[in-house]
Amino acid sequence: MLAAVLAVTGLSVAQARGQAGPAGALVICQGLTVVTILVDAEGQPVEQAHVCPDAALALFVHVGDAAPLVSRAVAWDAIAWPGADSVGVAQWGQAARARGPPVVL
Repeated sequence: MLAAVLAVTGLSVAQARGQAGPAGALVICQGLTVVTILVDAEGQPVEQAHVCPDAALALFVHVGDAAPLVSRAVAWDAIAWPGADSVGVAQWGQAARARGPPVVL
């Protein structure tokens, strides 16, 4: 598959590089917009080839497994932690004082 992608993108790059560039450009002011039209030597409009190698990854979109049609329902459950009621409560009987020593000492 990778070889096929490289072959296809390599051909598009070769075509874009080998294509004759535009001979000139017509700039048309229309209202508040400016439109630029590329023309060849005879004055006929041409399109500039644009190589976008990032678009080659789009070939892999339909290769893998199909996405599931139904997603799983998300359920939130409360977790009962042991000893969660005593979190933040001093384990010593003495309350903390503003200027006293730490309770541990």
